[in-house]
Amino acid sequence: MGGITMRGWKVVLATAGAVGLGLLAAGGADLGARPAGAQELKEVRMGYLPLVSWAPYFLAIEKGYYREQGLRVELSRFRTAADMYGALKTATLEVGTGSVAAGHFNSVAKGVRMKIVGDKGTLGPGCGYSYFLVRKDLAGEITSPRDLKGRRIMLNAPAGAPVYLLARLLERAGLTYKDVKLVYLGFPQMPVAFRQKAIDVAHIVDPQGVRAIEAGDAEPFLNSREVPIVNGANVGMMFYAEHFMTQRRDQAVGFMVAYVKGIRDYLKAPQGEEVVRVVSKYTQVSPEIVAKSQKMCIDPTGRVPVENIMEQQEFWYARGEVERRLTAEDLITQAFAEAAERRLR
Repeated sequence: MGGITMRGWKVVLATAGAVGLGLLAAGGADLGARPAGAQELKEVRMGYLPLVSWAPYFLAIEKGYYREQGLRVELSRFRTAADMYGALKTATLEVGTGSVAAGHFNSVAKGVRMKIVGDKGTLGPGCGYSYFLVRKDLAGEITSPRDLKGRRIMLNAPAGAPVYLLARLLERAGLTYKDVKLVYLGFPQMPVAFRQKAIDVAHIVDPQGVRAIEAGDAEPFLNSREVPIVNGANVGMMFYAEHFMTQRRDQAVGFMVAYVKGIRDYLKAPQGEEVVRVVSKYTQVSPEIVAKSQKMCIDPTGRVPVENIMEQQEFWYARGEVERRLTAEDLITQAFAEAAERRLR
């Protein structure tokens, strides 16, 4: 496998309460410099979840794009993005991936060093890969946001983009979290929860969503697979740890170059044969299920959608869960995406 060390699908368990990560200006050295020619591959440790939205990374690994940049990627599996923060802080990961959460903003405010460097998925028309399902036998009863009152709603964690999306959904009917019963469980367990009728509604992603639908246990709520609850909402991003940005800048740019090439390959045919084969291999999900997964919108340059990330910070701040507002410069750098774009011209 070109450029990857999987170590038996190594699972790294970081506590959900681990301190999150902050940021650092990425100025200084020339970020556009190319890596040296023949050289020993340098290991880059990346946290991930075995979900369809990691397709560009899987493609970049499989097609040797990281190896071209002199890199070997080690995948470390986590339950949520928040669980990666501690590993990034202690320099046991170089790259983190997932959605942003209240804990992320608070950690940055406390000086933990990390920055958001790339887009990993934004919701848009036809790109509702992060959506809500309703239990099949309740689909006739739960047809609008107001019908969610008193219902058991499952999220994968008590923070992050799913919480933000649910809040926006509830607001349509003048409801809040106090009006529903929240349950937390990882995405892989959600299809089983629907089958056992343990929940009424869930925020889910593919391939788990497809599994629940294909089993006949759930169906999309409000057609949210096609028309997202919040158009333009960023539900996935890439983080760099401080040591990767400062001590290994050229490799950090190389990692972005390979990632952007993976994005472009993905966007050419999101549900094409190559994408299905590679995603199936890295998620251990059948090609049939992967082929039915919803596509995702992602910036072809890898640039971060700044506006929505700042909106999500405001969302958490308004609810008293973020201690103070940070600037976009505190949280985000486009420097690596810009350097990758120059290198790919």
